[in-house]
Amino acid sequence: MRDNDLIYEYFYQNIVSPYDELQKKKKNIPLGENKFKYECVNLCFQLYHFKEKLATKYQSKYSLEYLKARCSDFGYIRDIANISKHHKWDSIKNPNPHIASEEDISEVLEIIDLKDDFGVYKVPRIVVRIQTVENDILYISNLIGNAINMWLDILEELGYVSNPKHVELLTFIPPDRENKNFYHTGTVSGVRGQNWNFQFSFLLYDYSSGKLVQKQFDDSMNWQFLLNNPSNPNTEVETVFHTSEKGWVQVTFTLDYATFEEFDSMRDNDKKIKYLLQYHQDKITNMAEIDEPPGL
Repeated sequence: MRDNDLIYEYFYQNIVSPYDELQKKKKNIPLGENKFKYECVNLCFQLYHFKEKLATKYQSKYSLEYLKARCSDFGYIRDIANISKHHKWDSIKNPNPHIASEEDISEVLEIIDLKDDFGVYKVPRIVVRIQTVENDILYISNLIGNAINMWLDILEELGYVSNPKHVELLTFIPPDRENKNFYHTGTVSGVRGQNWNFQFSFLLYDYSSGKLVQKQFDDSMNWQFLLNNPSNPNTEVETVFHTSEKGWVQVTFTLDYATFEEFDSMRDNDKKIKYLLQYHQDKITNMAEIDEPPGL
């Protein structure tokens, strides 16, 4: 096997393939054990030390300073790789870090508020955030993506690969309410006797700017944290309400808890009926127009 084949085979097996697999499974990764975080950190470790794979043949050409000049995010990759080994910054070997300790790397479930004709709905996604010493918040996926693309460009220049497929960076395009392929659907996972570490961030999508902004809360709000029993995920509901088109309607349907929360949050009964018929008609077991609700 040629040296060219070995170099790219190493890069593909240790970086490209694990990255692709992580993107496929991340929406199903359970929260609480930092599994997504540690897989991302391991990718950073591999990305940083890949330069040593080229060092023998190309000596000092691909120094840290050269790589940082080509990709400014490679400095963050170096910091994360250092922390993954020592758990905190090694200030003697590497002064002036961007990231000080492992605690500055956090797995977070972002819960994003979106709007459509039926009202507000929420989209959860799992991310890993970096808190820098400059007090910036960065997404580790973008750091990894930029570093992978840099190495692909270098490998193409050296003739190891032609027309490489660059990875796409983390962006947010608002999904439709029913586009469950985007939603994080993983469970909450924990081990008895070990510390659980859940971090949540509540965001709003600003449709005018196309950006995510932090949701603001005040002291008057009450919070509840509920764990749904996966052995009984569905809720059967029988309800009666008045609509402008059908008058009084009695409906029996079965929805999972999160979907029922969306339905119940709608204050417009016409929207409720339209929502059920458009998105969950197969979950309706009975729907009948009645003269008036029982008890009136």
